[in-house]
Amino acid sequence: MIQVQQEEPCCFSPLCVCESCTKPVPLCHDGEFLTVDLNSTHFCCPQYYCVCEPNLCPMPLLTCAEDMNLVKENVSGQCCPTWHCECNCENLVMPTCEVGEFTAIDHNFQSDCGCIQYLCEKDDVCVFQEVSVLNPGQSMIKYLEEDFCYTIECLEEKDNHTGFHTLNFTVVNCSKKCDVHQVYTPSPSDYDCCGTCKNVSCKFQMENGTSVVYAVWSTWHYNCTTYECIKTDEGAMILNYTMVCPPFNETECKMNEGIVKLYNEGCCKICKREERICQKVIIKSVIRKQDCISQSPINVASCDGKCPSATIYNINIESHLRFCKCCRENGVRNLSVPLYCSGNGTEIMYALQEPIDCTCQWN
Repeated sequence: MIQVQQEEPCCFSPLCVCESCTKPVPLCHDGEFLTVDLNSTHFCCPQYYCVCEPNLCPMPLLTCAEDMNLVKENVSGQCCPTWHCECNCENLVMPTCEVGEFTAIDHNFQSDCGCIQYLCEKDDVCVFQEVSVLNPGQSMIKYLEEDFCYTIECLEEKDNHTGFHTLNFTVVNCSKKCDVHQVYTPSPSDYDCCGTCKNVSCKFQMENGTSVVYAVWSTWHYNCTTYECIKTDEGAMILNYTMVCPPFNETECKMNEGIVKLYNEGCCKICKREERICQKVIIKSVIRKQDCISQSPINVASCDGKCPSATIYNINIESHLRFCKCCRENGVRNLSVPLYCSGNGTEIMYALQEPIDCTCQWN
């Protein structure tokens, strides 16, 4: 209590004054703010205390690596938590690679947690329009307008700008001119750039250089060969059939005084003999006797040819006299021929007669 002067200068009156507070105001830490106890404000020394407000806690200054998580740890008796880094390999997300790339281990990635980091690397391929992938040496067909198309080829060289192999583009003009017997058919395949000329008729080239166009199902002959123009799924095409002639021995024909004649449009030969007088001729024959047969044709002499014949009127008998001569053997000789018998597997000698000579003789 102290004496203080009131309104009248000569008089003093007692006044109660608070003494200095001896209890210090508490020192607040991070995340705390100072407040007064409202129930003690009427005292000389009100009660102060620190209140924790987590929102006032400072943000952690710790920066964790990619393979770690920032973890908060509450401490008893402390308003703000402490922070530390803990390993978490799941933070390393598997990358989503683009077309033409593949995932690989990033060997340059350093991890104290033993985590593995993956990255996308360019594959040894070509990438076209970020959709199509080609290996070196492969090609692809893409169509342009009308008769033009272009081929895309993947080269062995790499493009330093993209990191992939280089693409080579080639434009092809498919409007080639078809022949008179053909029509142009576009390609139905994505692997063939241009179409083809399809035969609708047959073009036949002759030896003199000229050509003739034949309609489907036509047939013609040329140089002893028969040709036919047929229709297939691939178009019209020519089939040929070589004319087959029977066996012919021109030397033997001339030896027997025959004349070589042509037939079947001059493709085959036949031996024609002029009518001549009786003579000996050789005939090839297979000799058979029951189940025995010669192993090969045997040359057997025979008589063949014309002999004179006539009808003469005899006045004495008042009638016609008829006479004729036959082409007959003039002496014979024996000819032994070996025959193979299939019944018992033996070989026998068979004797036959053949003329020594042939003449015209009276019948």
